[in-house]
Amino acid sequence: MTARPPPPEPERRLVPPTTGLARQWHAGHDDWGPGLHEDGFGLGPDDDVESVTGFADWVGRVRSAPAATLWWIVVVGDDGAPDIVGGIALRHPDHPDAARHGHIGYGVRPGARGRGHAAWALARVLEVAATQHGMDHADLVCEEGNTASAGLIEKLGGRVVDHPHPGVVRYRVPLAPR
Repeated sequence: MTARPPPPEPERRLVPPTTGLARQWHAGHDDWGPGLHEDGFGLGPDDDVESVTGFADWVGRVRSAPAATLWWIVVVGDDGAPDIVGGIALRHPDHPDAARHGHIGYGVRPGARGRGHAAWALARVLEVAATQHGMDHADLVCEEGNTASAGLIEKLGGRVVDHPHPGVVRYRVPLAPR
């Protein structure tokens, strides 16, 4: 019996938030379910993303966030249609929340997990941190017991630094000097 070749990798992109993908973003948001925190999107509990105006205001705020860059993790289907499967944010070294929340936060919606999207996105953002921001390391935090995130961070070279808050682990990923 001949082994089948693995399926081709999907076309993935990191896309800055845009109102042009509102329908796709809402589909992904619905997948998270009510009341769940969506890491990597910069979405706060008071953000109105349901109205057209509120969504546009929120997109404008996250695009212009000081000392941070946010992207949506987009998979392009065979038909060329984009699907937002997650979000990832880079807090630059001078971001006021970097010490508490780490330099990078990310999340993949429940229906798209286990397909390598987070690994792909995190590897690219670590490269951006090193090459465009001159960072020699990136700190990431995750909840204790989140074995998927912990395993990914460790696979990319992260090592536990400390436990900054109850139930939270901080990892440091060394970055190649540029």
